[in-house]
Amino acid sequence: MKIQERNNMLYIGQLWDGCTCRQRMLVLESLGFKIIGFDTTDYMRHPNRIVRSLSHRLNVGSPVKMLNDSLIKFVEQLQQPVDFIWIDKGKWIKPETLIVLKNKLKAFLIHYTPDPQLFANKSVFFQKSIPLYDILFTTKPFEVEKYRDLGAGLIKLVSQSYDGKKIRPKELESAQVSRYRADATFIGRYEKHYAHCLSPVAGAGIDLKIWGPGWRRRLRKYRIKNAFSGDGVWGEDYGTALNAACIGIGLLSKLIPETTTTRTFEIPGSGTFMLAERTEEHQALFKEGVEAEYFSDLEELRDKIRFYLKHREKREKIAAAGYQRCLKSGYDHETRMKQLVNMVFQEAA
Repeated sequence: MKIQERNNMLYIGQLWDGCTCRQRMLVLESLGFKIIGFDTTDYMRHPNRIVRSLSHRLNVGSPVKMLNDSLIKFVEQLQQPVDFIWIDKGKWIKPETLIVLKNKLKAFLIHYTPDPQLFANKSVFFQKSIPLYDILFTTKPFEVEKYRDLGAGLIKLVSQSYDGKKIRPKELESAQVSRYRADATFIGRYEKHYAHCLSPVAGAGIDLKIWGPGWRRRLRKYRIKNAFSGDGVWGEDYGTALNAACIGIGLLSKLIPETTTTRTFEIPGSGTFMLAERTEEHQALFKEGVEAEYFSDLEELRDKIRFYLKHREKREKIAAAGYQRCLKSGYDHETRMKQLVNMVFQEAA
């Protein structure tokens, strides 16, 4: 099956600029799909903090109902035919909504998530919907069997990737250097494990920058006030913050048995030296000591930061090799999405 003129795709997900969901949509569009977008961002970001919190924790409330009602109305008013429905992280989409979509559009139904959705980000709506999807993609190997237990007809394990157009080696302007320059940088939301790793680094005389939500109210507890740089960086600024760091720190969530993350590809993809937690998957993706470096405890983390800050030539050689590995192995969104599209076409033919 080949992409032809009438490969219309209804793409459902958060489509704000800088979101990886939008990045995947744009890649699919560049591959030849005619995209009909349905943006869930406003529903996921309800202005009332209490309503928003309850909806995200319990998957209940007016935002959930409004999203499903609006999606059904949107589909009922569609005039053009749809061949594929791509749902990105559809934890709030109810099974009865999916049935309406399938009956109305007669389209091939796809679910994709780069996140865990069975061990974390749980939703009874999503779990009940699993048998309705024609194909499901997950990047989490520890969830594959549970997908099957919940009735997945076809579950595919795929690797995460990075936006090779926005994240790449580049020359920085002086203003960018002054804002983002750091010995070591970590970009990600607050987690206790992340704070446990980064607090000693911040207290070791290392110029550390931390960007991400949830850190602000923990600054005093973990003594990272001088390291905290903002609630997050997105879009082009995200790549710039990685470019400006001597070392990009790759930490893995301990809320789930995570062995890789999007940062695994984004840090070397930006041309920056990556120092990440040691896992077999990391070592298979980037050769240790050649294309990236790894640590298993806090002492090794601090020692390797100090060592590679003092040995710029070695650090830059490894960073360059890590970037070349990204290119040669096709770790970018476009290459990954081509692989997924081929799987979809094989099943939909």
